[in-house]
Amino acid sequence: MAKKQRKYDMEYKIQAVKLAKEIGGAKAAFHIRRAIEKMR
Repeated sequence: MAKKQRKYDMEYKIQAVKLAKEIGGAKAAFHIRRAIEKMR
């Protein structure tokens, strides 16, 4: 079964890039992933 591809709005993407620039890509990915899991 294929996973449904997620769609994010432009504001979300901009905030993700800003966070990655501030704390680094790996840490930003970790924080974003945790935030998404909390929303579920």
